[in-house]
Amino acid sequence: MHRQQLRRFFVDTLQSGELSPAVVHHLAVLRLPPGSHIRLFAPDGASSEAVLESATQVRLIGEITHTKWTSGLTVAVPLLKGDRQDWLIEKLCELGVDAIVPLVTDRAVIRELSSNKAERFARLITAACKQCGRDTLMQVQPVTALEHLTFAHALVLDPRAVSGIDQLPSPITLIIGPEGGLTDQEVDSMQKRGALKARIAPFILRAETAALAAASVAMAAL
Repeated sequence: MHRQQLRRFFVDTLQSGELSPAVVHHLAVLRLPPGSHIRLFAPDGASSEAVLESATQVRLIGEITHTKWTSGLTVAVPLLKGDRQDWLIEKLCELGVDAIVPLVTDRAVIRELSSNKAERFARLITAACKQCGRDTLMQVQPVTALEHLTFAHALVLDPRAVSGIDQLPSPITLIIGPEGGLTDQEVDSMQKRGALKARIAPFILRAETAALAAASVAMAAL
């Protein structure tokens, strides 16, 4: 059976034996019978084909592979309200972004990441990895103030920039402003500290649109 055809399940530790209640529930919903082949993947990038011994037990078969995916791309963007943030988390993970940094800027509205929301992001990332075939989880970094970022390998998205995204160094961090945009002082400060500046569209984009469009272009460039 080809890997792409197998149902994929996230486990905390890749081993034969008892499955977690969440995986058992998912298997019950899918009505996969004993003897079914599935694929398990763990947080460290390890994955393996497995066979269901029962409704709650699994046995690893074949070779355990370790796929440490890295694109060299990080996206720093302020937290967004409601479903827009969830959507952005899912899509950046599907695109292959290594990490997302919740960013605090002068005009950012949300400045803290609650434990409940962090847990929700983790669930969204796991689900996105299952869907797209990615074995390495996208990381959510701690909430970071703009001035604490490293700008030596950073690209600021600014609709007033003259040039677009062309060739990029790797690793690279894309910096996206909040709904009100980055202030002139913030952009000037980042450029003085080594950040590049580029635009991706002739118009002002919403934060989630800018982040996703920039990540798509950057992935292609990288």
